[in-house]
Amino acid sequence: MKGNFKKSLSIFGALSFAFTAGFLLSNVNVYAATNQTLELNKDYYFDLNGDGQAEKIKYTTQVNKDDNDFFNSVSLFINDKNVYTKKLTDIWAKYTVLDIDSSDKALELNLQIGGYSDVMDYSSFQRWNGASIVEFDNNKNKALNYTREYSFSNVKGNGRFNIVVDTPYSLPIGCFYANIPLKLQNNKITTTTGTYNLVGSSKKYKYKAKSNIKVYKKASKKSKVKFTVKKGDKIKMIKIKPMKNVAKRPQGKYGEEKPINAYAYVKTKSGKKGWIYLSKKKSSWGRKMLFKNVPGWG
Repeated sequence: MKGNFKKSLSIFGALSFAFTAGFLLSNVNVYAATNQTLELNKDYYFDLNGDGQAEKIKYTTQVNKDDNDFFNSVSLFINDKNVYTKKLTDIWAKYTVLDIDSSDKALELNLQIGGYSDVMDYSSFQRWNGASIVEFDNNKNKALNYTREYSFSNVKGNGRFNIVVDTPYSLPIGCFYANIPLKLQNNKITTTTGTYNLVGSSKKYKYKAKSNIKVYKKASKKSKVKFTVKKGDKIKMIKIKPMKNVAKRPQGKYGEEKPINAYAYVKTKSGKKGWIYLSKKKSSWGRKMLFKNVPGWG
């Protein structure tokens, strides 16, 4: 009886270990391309540095004692140890786990912190080297310096990825979502093109011309005029081509985007396509509007 009891305990222990190991492994994403946003105060398991061992990861915020709507800092815990803290008074934060380049066997972490209306005050890309967190790029890099939070797409582990940004440029087309292609090389994130597709509701929005607009064959006013959008006609924006690249994007004293010149590739109701010029002298609202109606949100 005693021997059978010990045998039962042994079997139970083995099953418990197998269950625990299976649970942990089911939560580990080893070397696979990922794009997972973590929930606050929730445990996750990832092999962050490619050593074959799963790290337990969680992030928390320290609530402001004077106002519960705000926190004073964001902390990252790995294996229950506080390995990183960013002190900043704000209302939202998010961590995303990514595998931008699968060849290095390490995962990347993206931190974003911001306030009301999804305004972003800080962002950084990080890695865990087995002993500490290393921030290898942040929003001082203009390729990442946007005024609102961004999301990720097309993360395939080949060093290239996209971020979907809310109104990355000040153009006379109101608010819009644009897909910005980026690449990670030598611990630096850069843009890969100067033309950005509009996505989501932005590519479906119909702009009504306030006056006649010339449509060019190429993104140049020196190019051949293909046709003219008449006053009152409606067009859809497919993509934009700013005259200044993202690294030279002008910003005001408080970080706001200054208007720039750009081109937009558009499509008419009849299916005709071409480029229109978006002058920085035009505005989304007020007397100098290029269109009678533009999308806007808070």
